[in-house]
Amino acid sequence: MLLGACTSSEQPTNLDSEVEGTSLEDFQKSLQGTWERQCSYDSANGYYKQAIAFAGSGGGFAIVTKDFFFSDSACNFPTLDRIQSLTVFDMNANGNLYTYTATISTQTIMPRTPAMAASMTSVKACGINQWNAGVSLDTSSTSCNTMGSISDTISMVNGNLFRALDEVKFPSVISGT
Repeated sequence: MLLGACTSSEQPTNLDSEVEGTSLEDFQKSLQGTWERQCSYDSANGYYKQAIAFAGSGGGFAIVTKDFFFSDSACNFPTLDRIQSLTVFDMNANGNLYTYTATISTQTIMPRTPAMAASMTSVKACGINQWNAGVSLDTSSTSCNTMGSISDTISMVNGNLFRALDEVKFPSVISGT
């Protein structure tokens, strides 16, 4: 999986951390900012874009993933957004690969269209009785937050962020809508 770097005035200019011996804190600092994947497709998700944001270092290292789902191949017509804040328990270096374990501490889902909101309402997606287009609801304690603990491996090569885990998935209760 490849995520391209988004420019930011807060991002360091040298984002190459493939040199062994880079400290964990230096690697975490090199990740600061938001990284985005362009419009992609797979059979489980349909068309989607993904952003992942990193902040802090050491015990204060934080990760937020944002998944945006679309009805078209150009990713111009959004149908659903999902945002997850991760609590990182540990992060370890293995050469130029960094593995972390985390849990989803908060998750919100927002249908972007009236049709998606109506569909989610009709099936009581996430156990929620009423969905409205453009309104984010906290689904952290619902059946839609089924990830539990996750492990991921990330590395940076030539300014590009690579991730081993692709947790982009529609919540299973609204799969296929």
